[in-house]
Amino acid sequence: MKRRAILLGMIVILSAAMAYDPLYIEDNAMLLDHLQLRVGAAVNYGSSSALFDSEGDKQDFSGDYSMTNMYIPIRLGIGLMNIVDVQFLIPFMSLKYSNGTEMKGSGIADSWFTAKAGVNKSNMYFAGRLGILLPTGDDEPEAGDLATGSGRSDLDIGALFCYRPESITGFGADVNLGYRMKPEKDDYNAGDALQFDIKAGYQITDVLFPYAVLDGQIGLGNAKSGDTEIEDSAVNLFSMGVGAVFQTDMGFGVHGNILYDIAGKNHYAGMDINVGVEYTPQLGN
Repeated sequence: MKRRAILLGMIVILSAAMAYDPLYIEDNAMLLDHLQLRVGAAVNYGSSSALFDSEGDKQDFSGDYSMTNMYIPIRLGIGLMNIVDVQFLIPFMSLKYSNGTEMKGSGIADSWFTAKAGVNKSNMYFAGRLGILLPTGDDEPEAGDLATGSGRSDLDIGALFCYRPESITGFGADVNLGYRMKPEKDDYNAGDALQFDIKAGYQITDVLFPYAVLDGQIGLGNAKSGDTEIEDSAVNLFSMGVGAVFQTDMGFGVHGNILYDIAGKNHYAGMDINVGVEYTPQLGN
């Protein structure tokens, strides 16, 4: 019974809180220049054959259990006055859960609108970011289907730091930290969380930056159903991986990474592969 309850909980998590978070893994403290656009898209594929239970133990699925997801965020942003940029991110999602029979869900997922302001000093960048989740996904699917949205309007408050070498080559790092507030929905509160993404790498050339990454979320409290706290329900996840960014002076960029879930609680355990492209032209040029 306990295992069945955990697996049913995984379906809810898979539908509404993907391990891959584009607000953190695909952003840093650098701002767009005034009237500079950011247009991009990424394809993230995640698969799982295990889960972290409420005690943090990793349990392999038995039999025909499996979970896969395809997550495709489309991003559009613009810089304002060299100190602010705003971005809109709308993802498309496809999910599949199998245990002998299949449950699927596909369509538009929840979207994000973000505003980021900051300053830079030499080769160091500091920024603060406010993000609002727009419940554009389907949180009330037909019977037998998986949801593509949470139905919530989460608020994400982030602090970002970026360091790049003074010369063409050298050490570089990105640190993104955030607090995500999740409001109650249908008498259920999933609990707030801390989000983080830390990258460290070496700028090989002026256009190529490979890195190692530590990414995850830390649940700050148990979920609640009405006034009843659900014991040992806080969601934690820690993932490690490697990636690289290739960005040319002409504004064309390619990025990719692989993340492997190394620890957690109340979350599926698997691997995410992400590849994206973007273009950052200057209006009027």
